Amino acid sequence: KFSKDGRRAVTASDDHTAKIWDTLTGTLLLTLRGHTDWLNACDFSFDGTRVITASNDRTARVWNAENGTL
Repeated sequence: KFSKDGRRAVTASDDHTAKIWDTLTGTLLLTLRGHTDWLNACDFSFDGTRVITASNDRTARVWNAENGTL
């Protein structure tokens, strides 16, 4: 999913992580770790300050999109 401004993208993976990417350079900005099963959804908040992830571990997490903290 792309951030509203299009400068970042967030991807969900079966390795239990989400990653935030710089869409202009392709650089990996952050890896979000904490789920114990594969992720099946992710998205930015409307203002782009947070990322929400959902996992097969039956949890959803809300992350700070700038520093990766919960």
